[in-house]
Amino acid sequence: MYWQEKKYVVLAKEGKKLADAGLYKVSVWEHKICVEYFLNALPIRYDMEAECEICFRRKEGISEVQKWKKRLSRENSHYVFSLPLQTEVAEIVDCRLILQGNQMIVENESMSLKKKGQSEQSMDGKTEEKPVKLQYIRDLEKLKEGNEELRELYYNSFLLHGFYQYRYVVLGKNFIGVPDHFYEREAIAARMMGFPYFVEAEFVENCEISGQTRSELPKQGSFGYYLRKLGETAGFSPLRAAKLTES
Repeated sequence: MYWQEKKYVVLAKEGKKLADAGLYKVSVWEHKICVEYFLNALPIRYDMEAECEICFRRKEGISEVQKWKKRLSRENSHYVFSLPLQTEVAEIVDCRLILQGNQMIVENESMSLKKKGQSEQSMDGKTEEKPVKLQYIRDLEKLKEGNEELRELYYNSFLLHGFYQYRYVVLGKNFIGVPDHFYEREAIAARMMGFPYFVEAEFVENCEISGQTRSELPKQGSFGYYLRKLGETAGFSPLRAAKLTES
């Protein structure tokens, strides 16, 4: 017996989604599991060790967890974990790739926290709606539906390069962001093309682009977003992006 399943995965930290990451494929034979990750947004450093953890249910109904460790390379985007078994697999319960810094690649449905914009109860029992602060734009044609500033960005070469590499850009209240890793060469190109800020992925939802910016630059290799300010609307919170100064 052979079967497989494919699912989209996200980069998450402490139950919170940071970015879309790609997809994974699980192939199951009678006595073998093969897990393949096809990733486009993996914030790794060179030769970083990661752990693949899979929970499956045996045919006789008993659940089991298996783990693999493997060193990942930033140049690669396809990772394979294969495991021979002494039992027959009936169902895959959960599969995740655990990275350094409490980050992981996981199915979006596996995270326990409520999704953005979902209502939750306050202490007085009333239901409150949390505003959606960030949009993930997966169709560039949507930029043409915006104002003149967004329509012009449809032709921005830096934005196009990032979009076709990661298949999305982010849109906040007063900025648009292009996903990529932080390196000096990329920062220079971003600044030249009108994206003079950078913020790490875990801070992007609470980012504010204002006159005050962080004095220190992100670590080399950090995954996040090169940002461009839009209009003059207010920011989100005191967390700020780093200004990419001239070198």
